[in-house]
Amino acid sequence: MHRSGTSALTRLLNLLGASLPADLYPAGPGNELGHWEPADSGPLHDAMLASMGTHWVSMAPGNEDWVRSPTAAHFRGRLRELIVKQFDDAPLFVVKDPRISLFLPMWTDVLSELNIDPRIVMAFRNPLEVAQSLAHRHRSSTQDDAWHVDRGGLLWLRYVTAGERNSRNIPRAFCSIRRLWRIGERPQSGWETSSA
Repeated sequence: MHRSGTSALTRLLNLLGASLPADLYPAGPGNELGHWEPADSGPLHDAMLASMGTHWVSMAPGNEDWVRSPTAAHFRGRLRELIVKQFDDAPLFVVKDPRISLFLPMWTDVLSELNIDPRIVMAFRNPLEVAQSLAHRHRSSTQDDAWHVDRGGLLWLRYVTAGERNSRNIPRAFCSIRRLWRIGERPQSGWETSSA
């Protein structure tokens, strides 16, 4: 789910040896250190969602028959092009876009066609923290208070349940972002004092 620490987790996996996309989505407010995702994955997934009659912030799943449509076949081709363009012949790479959870069956099919064996790492953050972060980002980017925390909680549920359901037959790991952030904290010895 968006605002769940997926960028930090992706960068960590990169530092551990997984290649990043060739063309990265630029850093910006809320992700000043980087999103670490392919520049073209967001627009591609948004176009896929629109063709289904839904949106990334919608609770509605859209047209359930879409996956068997000629339009979906077209998007499968575009997804294949994205993977080849962004990762070329990298032996190990990490791809991140929270919308992947909604399209994971299509992703795994295309990866299989490319002889790529996927592994799933699902980032988890407290849903209330995610909802509050989404509301804060919306207010700061649009100056609009219309985004309610409940909406973020429902979106968290939509993405997390889709990711869990769609990854059941794939080797996967679950990562608590709170625990990941604690790894980066400096241990307190007890005798240190702060001047602040």
